[in-house]
Amino acid sequence: VSGRASILLGGDGTVHDGSFELHGEAGRIVAPALWQDGLPVSDVKIAGRFNSDPGIIEFERISADIGGPKVDIKATVLRLGESLSINGDVKLDRVALDKLPGYWPKGMAFKARRWVLGRMSQGLVEDVATTVALRVPNMEKPEFILESLLGRLHLRDTTIDYLTGLPKIENLVATAVFRKGQFIGKVSKGEAAGLTIENGTVRLTGLDGDNETATIEAPITGALSDALALIDHKPLRFARSFGIDPGKVTGRATTRLKLRMPMRVDLKTSQIKISAAARVTGANLPSFAFGQSVESGVFDLKIDTKSLDLKGTARVAGIPAKVKWLERFDPNARIARQYEATAIVGAEDLERFGVTLSPYIQGALALDIAYLKAPKGVAEMVVKAGLKQSSLYLPG
Repeated sequence: VSGRASILLGGDGTVHDGSFELHGEAGRIVAPALWQDGLPVSDVKIAGRFNSDPGIIEFERISADIGGPKVDIKATVLRLGESLSINGDVKLDRVALDKLPGYWPKGMAFKARRWVLGRMSQGLVEDVATTVALRVPNMEKPEFILESLLGRLHLRDTTIDYLTGLPKIENLVATAVFRKGQFIGKVSKGEAAGLTIENGTVRLTGLDGDNETATIEAPITGALSDALALIDHKPLRFARSFGIDPGKVTGRATTRLKLRMPMRVDLKTSQIKISAAARVTGANLPSFAFGQSVESGVFDLKIDTKSLDLKGTARVAGIPAKVKWLERFDPNARIARQYEATAIVGAEDLERFGVTLSPYIQGALALDIAYLKAPKGVAEMVVKAGLKQSSLYLPG
């Protein structure tokens, strides 16, 4: 270490104030309360001034290479009796996410640190800028207490394992802002199991209390089969519970998926709140309701932990129809499953279902069909037929 200092002495020889500049080569910061293995530093430059009354040190600049990443700090340290108050602005140019555990002080924003380091991997953290306030209650027993934290950062080519069992979000690009009790990431793009994600968010809230929650919103675009496969992974298993094989489905889907869950290691499926709103186009299901094929479907779909609601148009067994499907997951619901379809059909269409009306009815029928099923398996079908476009033949 080399440098220079300017000091103002009082008549009694006490130090009043001064300034300093220091330069250092390779070394290590030893602070077990912040970095268990210390922090390697090189090319260190420190400049500042101090005043013995009221006991203040102003670091106008602290810059260093910390094992690859470069850090710049401006800070003020104020002594208040036996305690210290530290306020600083910290900037870090970039660090590999896999190396972040060695740089993020272990006692700072602990809950956010645990989630980020446990759920995010690969890629880079760039352009970190944070304002932090720390307090040391007793200098004889150094313990850093985080008073406030505010900052931002950029993520690039990052992987997020947001829920064990579901495909990871990969190649993520995002900007995040954070404070003591909250971390919010704005995702500009990413990928998950062949699907494209744009303009999503990751919110970690309640980090300064006992109600830590992760909320993830992901607008997803891609093949309908991939979207169904995504929500068919454990622990969700949505698609197969309705008899849908994602591998046999074609079409496109634009989906807004939302997950909300406690930030717990022992997370239970019942604690996960999931909802999705999707626009489906060109949907083809080879075997669906009553074993009939669905083709060229255009649907609006909403699904959450309470119900599934689908509305739209499609060709059912080759017949153009308006369709509705409502599924209630409450075991105490009066109606668990409800299908509705309206269509204009001819006699030849009905023959495909084993219904023969010829020669008694000719022409088109306006059908309105409702199928209702109770949770215990009791089912009812109601069929209404309009005969305005039909002719009726009565023999004899």
